[in-house]
Amino acid sequence: MPSHSEDNPKYIQAYCGAKLIPQPPRIMLTVHRDRLKVPMPLRKELGCAATRVASWPFLLSGGVGTGKTCSALSYGDLWPFAGYYTMQGLCSDVMNRSKDIQDSTNEVERLCQSSKCRLVILDEIAQRKNHGDLESSILYQVLDAQAQKQFPLIVIANASVDELTKRYDKRIMSRLMSGAQYRMTGPDLRRNG
Repeated sequence: MPSHSEDNPKYIQAYCGAKLIPQPPRIMLTVHRDRLKVPMPLRKELGCAATRVASWPFLLSGGVGTGKTCSALSYGDLWPFAGYYTMQGLCSDVMNRSKDIQDSTNEVERLCQSSKCRLVILDEIAQRKNHGDLESSILYQVLDAQAQKQFPLIVIANASVDELTKRYDKRIMSRLMSGAQYRMTGPDLRRNG
């Protein structure tokens, strides 16, 4: 296993601001992020998940513009390989590569367990109040694959846990809530600079 994996404390120290190390390739280069602007409590929670003190998946929720995606991407920058998907993009990728919904299970596992992807960031779940069966099915498959394979997974939602509970069934919520959770609060940083 490479020394720059989630088991290497230097990566956790770097994320928590204790020590800087060379950066692995970044994902989503167009999204500005600053590791130092990530709230220290969130850094500590992600550090606990990475060192397996807390468990995955890591649910990152909060209002629009509170810095959820930027925080997750700045954390992803510390991993040798990280994959970033929006829920809509993942659904589209899976269905474009799958013959039918049954074939999508293998496709989800392939996307999540790609040899080039050690951390998966899944953004924008529950964006629409009336999401379809496809989104629920694929989210369930991702969470189920994570539970079986134990790969690091950050799930990002604008919705609160209560809102997610109303939108998704018990199977999904059980898996989603089995790991650590963090709620980001504050104003919309896009509007308030």
